[in-house]
Amino acid sequence: MAVLVHRPAMTTLAHYTRFLRRLFLNHFDAWALTLMIVSVAMLLHATLHWPLLLLITAGYWFGFALNDYFDAPYDAQEPAKAQRNSFVSFRPPRWQKTLLLLTTLLLPPLVLLPYGTRGLLVLALSLAVLWSYSAPPLRLKSRPGLDLLTHMLFVQTFPYAVTLFLLGVDWQARDFAIVLILALSSLAAQLEQQIRDYAVDARTDRNFTTTYGLSTSRRLLKIVTTLFVGVLLALIALGAFPAYLLPLGIVGLPVILHRFVRRAETPRSEKLVLISVIMGLVYLGLIWGAALLQAR
Repeated sequence: MAVLVHRPAMTTLAHYTRFLRRLFLNHFDAWALTLMIVSVAMLLHATLHWPLLLLITAGYWFGFALNDYFDAPYDAQEPAKAQRNSFVSFRPPRWQKTLLLLTTLLLPPLVLLPYGTRGLLVLALSLAVLWSYSAPPLRLKSRPGLDLLTHMLFVQTFPYAVTLFLLGVDWQARDFAIVLILALSSLAAQLEQQIRDYAVDARTDRNFTTTYGLSTSRRLLKIVTTLFVGVLLALIALGAFPAYLLPLGIVGLPVILHRFVRRAETPRSEKLVLISVIMGLVYLGLIWGAALLQAR
């Protein structure tokens, strides 16, 4: 594997500002989806806790940023992936990494303190998964099978489940249904990403798709997506979801359908994903606005 050559540290304020802006916007679709998932959990249980909503969302942004940090030596070998990874061209100095680490260790406990033992358990598990997924020596994302399982359990599913756990609310049947849907969605998203990056990952890293092949992952992606659509339609027909949540599923429909109509060698449309996420955020804003007005 080629050795990552670190470029000189940025010295101008403009360059540093650009780095921070890129770092914030990178994976916007992913952490914005986390925001929507936590919001739905709170809306369905009529409980709003802004610090918790922001903490979980910020935690996932940090997790994606940390993943980029440890992926930089791999992404540097491919121009397209290097463009998406801010840490390829800039490595923060030691004092900034120390400050970020202290912030990560001190701020979450302050927000989770009111939740007592539950909060401490969530914090410990979150930090353990965050580091073991991306960082050596475990680096679960490079272990075929465990890469899919970890993503399925902790990327889209965990935000919903941990919100209900911290709020201490009773789980309803639709909560279990939503967790199942999120697990299938998360698994499909990881397969889709691995298929997109197969040409690069096959040279620089190891995961489920590079081990078992593109054809296997493509078949599995269609099977998982079919299950996702089937379960979702069945639950809608059974009236498991409030009507006001249905548009959130509709805005993501084009992304799902695109998996079936595009050619095998065609990657997912990042623009289509971004448009769907933005539409979802706008609609979610309307829901929150209506809920807050009703609460007055």
